[in-house]
Amino acid sequence: MLATVPLDRAGFACALGGADGRTLFTLAADWRMADGFEDNLERLLTGPETGQVCTARAPAAHAGHP
Repeated sequence: MLATVPLDRAGFACALGGADGRTLFTLAADWRMADGFEDNLERLLTGPETGQVCTARAPAAHAGHP
């Protein structure tokens, strides 16, 4: 691990990309660990929109093609 990126909500589906392969893209949403999967999914589908695409500069580039 070279670095951490603080988020104010749970991060999912991380990928490196961008022109030089050093942009970290992370999908983030309000996921409550104390709630069950079904409760979280119901809230995310019917409640307030909490999803975000977050970006950060990575200390190293991706290693190749996906």
